[in-house]
Amino acid sequence: MDCSPPLRQPLKRSLSIRIQVIIPSRCRPEAASRCLAALSRQTLDHSSFEVLLVDDGSPEPLKVDTRGLPPSFRFRIVHQQHSGPAVAREFGAHCSQAGILLFTDDDCVPAPDWVETLSRAVEAHPHAMVGGHTRNGAHTNRQARVNQLILDLVYQHFNPPGRPATFFASNNVGCRRADFLEVGGFDPDFPLPAAEDRDLCDRWRQRGWPLVHAPEALVEHHHSQTVTQFLRMYFRYGRGARILHEKRRSRGARGVRDDLGFHEGIPARLGAHFQNTPLSERILVVALLLGWETANAVGFFWETFFGGRTPASTVPERRVS
Repeated sequence: MDCSPPLRQPLKRSLSIRIQVIIPSRCRPEAASRCLAALSRQTLDHSSFEVLLVDDGSPEPLKVDTRGLPPSFRFRIVHQQHSGPAVAREFGAHCSQAGILLFTDDDCVPAPDWVETLSRAVEAHPHAMVGGHTRNGAHTNRQARVNQLILDLVYQHFNPPGRPATFFASNNVGCRRADFLEVGGFDPDFPLPAAEDRDLCDRWRQRGWPLVHAPEALVEHHHSQTVTQFLRMYFRYGRGARILHEKRRSRGARGVRDDLGFHEGIPARLGAHFQNTPLSERILVVALLLGWETANAVGFFWETFFGGRTPASTVPERRVS
């Protein structure tokens, strides 16, 4: 694993940073550039953090638009063979020497105080994984709006007020690097962008460590989709759910039945969402929700009978640009 010092101010930057922002990326240079621009405008001083973009095997090596980025802004790009975002995040964590790791995705735009807010929450809660709030940034795309609705339903169920949180999505989460490495980080047995964050949260809680919700740490998710892309994504999520089920069973942890309560409670939660929604919009949203549930189920059973996983021992080729 090659984790050479970064290209800009290599020695000083590597030794001085206390926060590492890790972003997996593949074939989306415009999105990655937008994310970098948002991170360059953070309220926290640039000397405190560095951004690490992990290019997950883009056919054309990832290049970002650096115009407008201040000279003091610290970032670097490392490359690996295409192995999925779980492996990319894990690679980024091993390339870092910072005490705190923050994770987001290349299609997210962090709020100006995101690094400061999320890192302070990590510092305030020993051994905690801290998750922020994600809101939809693709307002004109119906599939993106339904994705946001699904995420809101997930957080309402798994992170109810007054009770310990149990799940955070990987596009807005932070923790201490030492804790991340001790718990084993993201599992490379999840080659698809699906369920690797659920697995990490499970193992974190099994360790007896808390998950702390910090909704004031905000990112906007800019992920427009066609209906086909929407269904394919949830098919992948279903496949990931099957791998997660196997992982849980091997650890003697709760199985898939405990997740059924979430799906059973969806109709009741939708009532509040639909209060001021026109009938035509309700029909379209319900159709997409049915597609989501169906694609999830099909993916789960497809993985059961036809799926295969990348062996955990496989280490992709990696390099620093």
